[in-house]
Amino acid sequence: MIAMEEDRVKKLASIKTKLERRLEELEEETSFIRELLEVIDSILGSISFKPASELVRPEAVEKKRVPIKEIKVVSRRDKETIGKVIVYEDLLELIPTVKVRTSTPPFESFFIRRLLDKMKEDDLKRVEEGILSPEDVLEYEIIEEEGVLTKVLVRNCRDERRIRDIRGAFRWTLERMLDREKSSQ
Repeated sequence: MIAMEEDRVKKLASIKTKLERRLEELEEETSFIRELLEVIDSILGSISFKPASELVRPEAVEKKRVPIKEIKVVSRRDKETIGKVIVYEDLLELIPTVKVRTSTPPFESFFIRRLLDKMKEDDLKRVEEGILSPEDVLEYEIIEEEGVLTKVLVRNCRDERRIRDIRGAFRWTLERMLDREKSSQ
């Protein structure tokens, strides 16, 4: 029995010695890896260092839009220019060149609700059907100053037919708004 105990003690001592050696090896390896990481960090620091004057925030750099075309919006009655439509790759900018108030009908009732909102609803239905992706849904923004319409931005028009429909509706709406404003003076 004593011989078995001695064998066990020898085996345990041997295992302990092996574990201690392995631990030393791992500590040396860890130390070596840390040194390598320090060297890599210093190299990366010297390569990728940029002075503050060269750093530019991504949001500060605005992508310059280049118009594809600019279309005059001309009144059918008196052939006067009443607005313009600037077509960009991803945006339609509708700018009245006459002073009209956003509260004057039929801007809200026709142009916004019956035209733009309807187009947006159609796009949302197409998203539900899996035909259109959500980021391609028509979106618009009305920009005004003290109640006076300065521009309408329409994103995701996608095709010439829509651009033509929006441009025609914009012309018709501006003509009606001008008629209303003249008759109320």
